[in-house]
Amino acid sequence: MWGRHILDFAMKLRAMDMIAPKRPMRRAFVRVRRSFAHGRSRVLIPALLGTLAIATPASATPGSLSLLSNQPLRFGTIVTVDGGSRTVGADGSTINSNVFPLGDRTSGPAQFTLVYNRPGNDKRAYQLTFAINLPSVPNVRAAGVQGTLSGFTTDLPGIPVLQPGRTALYTLSNCMSDSCSVTFHIGGTLNVERTSGGGELTFPLVLMTSVVAVLG
Repeated sequence: MWGRHILDFAMKLRAMDMIAPKRPMRRAFVRVRRSFAHGRSRVLIPALLGTLAIATPASATPGSLSLLSNQPLRFGTIVTVDGGSRTVGADGSTINSNVFPLGDRTSGPAQFTLVYNRPGNDKRAYQLTFAINLPSVPNVRAAGVQGTLSGFTTDLPGIPVLQPGRTALYTLSNCMSDSCSVTFHIGGTLNVERTSGGGELTFPLVLMTSVVAVLG
């Protein structure tokens, strides 16, 4: 008797939709899963990309670097009896040791310009670090002069001396324009063994440069 009452009550509840059938519940669950797999995943991916971009603000997008050789290293015209040297500083000053210059108008340091072009429309202040390398310099045989080049100096802040074959690092801070540049000079010493003629002594220097860090 009680079993019949319970069965009748359950059938009334079912008729009133208070007990949902199993199949509609399964369909509702499938719809929820589809909403998560497509709708929410589309939101999640951009959120992840945004997090990665914010988490690495110190590394800026690399641009392009060029090096312009404006002037060679010039020692002018010199003569000597039994050898000597002439030093041309990065500031253009000259020191003579047992050599006799024939006028100083044509002497002067080598001049270079480093130019860094920023990418796109990035307006952040960049801090750039350049690697500068002066390869080994061969012996001098020009205009009747035999000798060597040594003692290379620069007017770049933090790099008073350039040693051939070794890399020096130079940092340029607060780069905010589309194109950032620095012009610098390299002096050196010409050690003369002997002279058997005369002529203007000019030596183009070869520099190797690269960007090793761009922070912004």
